[in-house]
Order: sequence, then structure tokens, then C-alpha cells
Amino acid sequence: MTRPELLAAWTAEAEGLRSWGQDPAARLLERCIAEVQAVEASSERLVDYREAASLSGYSVAQLRRLVRAGRLRDHANTGPTMLAVSELPRKPCPSRPLTLSPRGS
Repeated sequence: MTRPELLAAWTAEAEGLRSWGQDPAARLLERCIAEVQAVEASSERLVDYREAASLSGYSVAQLRRLVRAGRLRDHANTGPTMLAVSELPRKPCPSRPLTLSPRGS
């Protein structure tokens, strides 16, 4: 089952629960759907080298080397290199938790 199929099945299940008067369960399922969609949206986000370095813990120079070596993909059709947040390597650093800022911040 693909992710879109799963979300569609959960949506149908929530509607079924609501039709049986199970509003709290339906709301919980709808909240889960919204959270999965939010995670998908943030992981599909494209960032430049500077933000990618901040998110990954790797330097801009190292990220450039990974792109040149083909280990990271440039998602920009033209213009500056854009990297997918979901594909960024993560440098282990227990003192710095990974946080994603909302778009436009």
C-alpha cells in the first residue's frame, strides 16, 4: 500500500467512524492524517547550501563535494543548487537537535 492509498483509507475510515457516532476517534484519525501530511511537506522542502549546512551539521564545502560526487542530488532545474531536506546526511551531534523551520521563516 502506498502512502497516498493509506491516507485515503484512513480518511474513509474516519468518515465511517463519524457516521457511527465515533467523533473522538474520527478526529484522532484526522489528526494523524494531518500530521503525516505535514511531515511529508517538510521533508519534500528544498533548501540552499547554507540552510542545508545548518540542518545537516555538514559544512557548505562538504555538501558541495557530495553533490559533485553524485552522492547528493541537485533538485534545481536552473540557478542555484537546491537540496531536498529528506536527502540530507545528518552529522551525529547529540547537543544539537534537528529542527525544521516552517517555510518562509
